[in-house]
Amino acid sequence: MPKISANDEEVKGLAKIILSHSKHVMKVLGVGHRENIYHKALSTSLNKSHIAHRSEVITPIMFMGECIGVGRADIVLDGVVVEIKAVSRCPNRTSGQIRKYMESLAKVEKSPCSGVVINFNQNSGRVEIVQELPVVKRSRFFHGKCKR
Repeated sequence: MPKISANDEEVKGLAKIILSHSKHVMKVLGVGHRENIYHKALSTSLNKSHIAHRSEVITPIMFMGECIGVGRADIVLDGVVVEIKAVSRCPNRTSGQIRKYMESLAKVEKSPCSGVVINFNQNSGRVEIVQELPVVKRSRFFHGKCKR
């Protein structure tokens, strides 16, 4: 996949695409599934629409110049990291997890990225964009690469 620099308009456009596909997933599957099921269904929906994306993207976790582990970003679509949640109460704020994925990917891929958190609400059956995160250009914490 080519490295595409995400700007605000592109991010908003991609967020709309992601939300549209997420709503379709919720309409078909309904409530009661774990995050991994919604993740796989969203990835399948994007694939069937020929929308290029990556699933479970490895993100190195660095400490003092050493790779001490890896995280996995749910979906990355043209420089936008998509974090999927499936909880009953829509969180006001999300953890720093997605921000760390964004920082790591921005450094590894030498390309800015943004983030969107999607919640498949288990009470209402609605899909919500919980948070749209601004573009991260580079990380001050990342200094190296992990061996895979």
